[in-house]
Amino acid sequence: MRHYKADPIPNLMWAAGFLDGEGSFSSGKGSPIVQGHQVSIEPLIELQRLFGGSIACYSRPNNPKAQPIHVWTVCGSRAAGVMMTLFTLLTERRQEQIKNVLVKWRALKGRPKTKQDAIRGSLT
Repeated sequence: MRHYKADPIPNLMWAAGFLDGEGSFSSGKGSPIVQGHQVSIEPLIELQRLFGGSIACYSRPNNPKAQPIHVWTVCGSRAAGVMMTLFTLLTERRQEQIKNVLVKWRALKGRPKTKQDAIRGSLT
């Protein structure tokens, strides 16, 4: 189990490295989704402590000898926040995936296009 320090940077660096290798950045119906996949649940518990979300366990019926796989998932605005928080710590490949997801998300009807649009909307 990881121990959290007052400095959040090492935790974010760990999360970025883990998700770069064992995660996915996608969207469902335009809504951002971040997932981490692992047989061992411990790293996923750490992601949940850092960012929230949920953890599910799935058996693999096509391979009865395989261990179940655990999946950490965060969706919507929270997932967009995770993507933006970790963006600069990820590889170019993951950054491109995130850009594509966030463009779709921002294009959704009623979604503010920029921070300024969000501020203007909250003032009216």
